[in-house]
Amino acid sequence: MDRRRFLLISLAGALAAALAAGAQQTGKMWRIGGLLLGSSPSRCLGAFQHGLTEFGYKEGQNYSLDTRFAEAGSAKWPQLADEVVRLKVDVIFTDGTAVARDTKQVTSTIPIVIGPGIYPVETGVVASLARPGGNITGIAMLTPDLLAKRVEILKEAVPSVSKVVVLRGPGSTQDLMVKDLRAAATQFGIRLQAIEIRRAADLPGAFQSAVRSGAEAVMSTQLELFSTHRIQVAGLALQHRLPSLSGEPGAAAAGSLCA
Repeated sequence: MDRRRFLLISLAGALAAALAAGAQQTGKMWRIGGLLLGSSPSRCLGAFQHGLTEFGYKEGQNYSLDTRFAEAGSAKWPQLADEVVRLKVDVIFTDGTAVARDTKQVTSTIPIVIGPGIYPVETGVVASLARPGGNITGIAMLTPDLLAKRVEILKEAVPSVSKVVVLRGPGSTQDLMVKDLRAAATQFGIRLQAIEIRRAADLPGAFQSAVRSGAEAVMSTQLELFSTHRIQVAGLALQHRLPSLSGEPGAAAAGSLCA
């Protein structure tokens, strides 16, 4: 089972808890709203529904599901969030922190469950992980502590490493990831250089730049591009004899040193 499917099954548990916290009504048909990345239902949505089944919820028997889809960063999210709220759903699950932030602007009363969330505290979606406050709960997939752990693992795997290149994407969330990686690298005596990747065609040049700069290992931030092209990333790392670490599922199987 890949990480995303696992997280969505776990998300179903969080959502089931949110429903259970509401008024207990025998025979009630719960109405669930979903705001998901992509263009159509996916196997991940199937994993979410499978998780609900494990907690005793069956579509058409005790819950109905209304979903909306759009690509990451789409200007449609506020409108879609408003549509779901107007359906008077009992709970909303969102695919990530940015979508949850847009949904939060539309309702302060309907419970919102995030899964998986990236930097929910730093982006202002929740007050803290221990006490999120408001009407939002869910799963945090990426936090400063988890980024620091990646650097620690790399240092354990390659004790002599002193300079690392981090492949990153554009955007403020990526800035936060690089900031946390850099802070952790400093603690281990590692110099860190970030190279921005906007498309797969940028990858070969980025590895050439890493070699020229004297990098002794390569890491990557969390980004769909690095997951989709994990075989290419691992192949380039092997070609340039650079140990590589990734947080993307399947990276080690694709040839990266560790994930």
